[in-house]
Amino acid sequence: DTSASVEFAGYSVPHPSEPVVQIRVQTAGRKIQQENGEEIDTRLPATDVLKEACDTLIAQCEIVLDQVEEKMPEAKRDRMEIEDALHNEGYEGEEVIEDVGGDYDDEEMM
Repeated sequence: DTSASVEFAGYSVPHPSEPVVQIRVQTAGRKIQQENGEEIDTRLPATDVLKEACDTLIAQCEIVLDQVEEKMPEAKRDRMEIEDALHNEGYEGEEVIEDVGGDYDDEEMM
């Protein structure tokens, strides 16, 4: 992601036979010390930034898919058949993403 709100983004696949992908997103920002001694963290939550990136990627894929389907009507028929089959199996388009991470300080990760 080239967003100014992201300082680092990466992923790893621990083992190719396991359906697991580990994603790390570190958002940019800083901690501001107030006069009363309290710190305020100006970083956006990484989950918000990741969701925004996924929404952008989905929108871009839909544009490409529309262009392919315009040129190749059989691609649209195939997609419609797949969507019907998934709908008949109870798939509604939203999957739960397991959060196995936690809040990390920069020092912990180094």
